[in-house]
Amino acid sequence: MATGTDLIPGLLFLPPRDEDWSPDDGAVTEAPPVVEVGDAFRRLGAEAPEDPERLFWFRWVMGHHVSLLTWRLMGDVLADVHQDIPDSQHRQALCQYIDAYSVALVYTSTVPRAIYHSEIRRRMALQHPAFSGTWAGDYRPVARLMRGRASWLEDPSCADVADSVARNTAIHDYIADHLVPDGGSLLREAVDTAGSSVSMDKEDLFDNFFMTIRRPTTRIEALRQLAERVGLIAEDLERYGLYPLVDGVHHPVLGADTERETADLVSRTPEILAAALRSATAQMRGTQ
Repeated sequence: MATGTDLIPGLLFLPPRDEDWSPDDGAVTEAPPVVEVGDAFRRLGAEAPEDPERLFWFRWVMGHHVSLLTWRLMGDVLADVHQDIPDSQHRQALCQYIDAYSVALVYTSTVPRAIYHSEIRRRMALQHPAFSGTWAGDYRPVARLMRGRASWLEDPSCADVADSVARNTAIHDYIADHLVPDGGSLLREAVDTAGSSVSMDKEDLFDNFFMTIRRPTTRIEALRQLAERVGLIAEDLERYGLYPLVDGVHHPVLGADTERETADLVSRTPEILAAALRSATAQMRGTQ
């Protein structure tokens, strides 16, 4: 069970940007079983965290790690299909990775607005006054898909992928309303900052902030890292719930007007993450 002293994010290892995985050693990692978190998760939190700032920093980093890993996995699928219409196996994998990214976004953003601005946003601004998620180099290969611009999304057979993308877009909007309701991202506020384009230096700053080391990495190593984070997130949710009690109040990201499918997806966060891990394990077996 995660405790205050355990909430220390570990390093994430990924291949250098725009480079493929290193050859695997032939071993296959097993996906963990679905984690049942029970009533503690459903009740929005069984106990209040002793150190909310530490907990939400942990979530900020862990959630971004899951996002980085799922982007890489999505990129692998897109590289397989090129511009063709994905077959059913590829569509299923894409849906699972997109949904995992969506619930990771919500998990990351459960920080109360006041703590976000006083702690996390302040840290990002100290790193760079225009610090932005657009500096994540691993997002580039999937950006067109996640913006709903992949040409094959209009094919009727890809409706399930289009639905996952639409849910992800809606979740981004909920998060923006939760954290920056006035729409003032660091990037938008830094109107007087020279050099708003994404450079390798900015990508390095992003990696540094999110404790990501670039070096040759195998798929197996990536899946082991994903499995570790799925387990840690499940333990966190079991103890504190998705929306921890802070100053006597829960701070939900999703509102009462959230569509049922999106609310149901987020309510099954550990299961959604575990399903993506199983899909990635099956994908890896297929490449060996």
